[in-house]
Amino acid sequence: FRGIVFVQQRVVAHILQWYIDSDPELETLGTAVVYATSSPATASLRLTPSQSKERLHKFRRGEVRLLVSTAVSEEGMDVPAANVVIRFDAVQTPVSLVQSRGRARQADSKFIVLAESDKAERSIAGIYR
Repeated sequence: FRGIVFVQQRVVAHILQWYIDSDPELETLGTAVVYATSSPATASLRLTPSQSKERLHKFRRGEVRLLVSTAVSEEGMDVPAANVVIRFDAVQTPVSLVQSRGRARQADSKFIVLAESDKAERSIAGIYR
């Protein structure tokens, strides 16, 4: 198993990682949060470029099997293929849809979007206009 969960906000990434790591059935996955440089608005959630790089190396080596990431991993980072990619929020743009889906490059991979049904339908309908 190698998975990526995409979220829209850094704080959501950390909360989701905490929930996963707190579950005895999931704690063996090895999770890591990855996102671009910190902004002043989220100064308490700092992640340096070297920390992101090390977490991606661990993902490549299989020490971390689940990345929780913001959109930075959709386009900007060299992330290994995953067999499960989950969009925790509705897809916002056509590029976002294509890029996040493209991370599930392994044979028999799965791409899952978790969102309120009406919100997801509006989002996808807007993308395909």
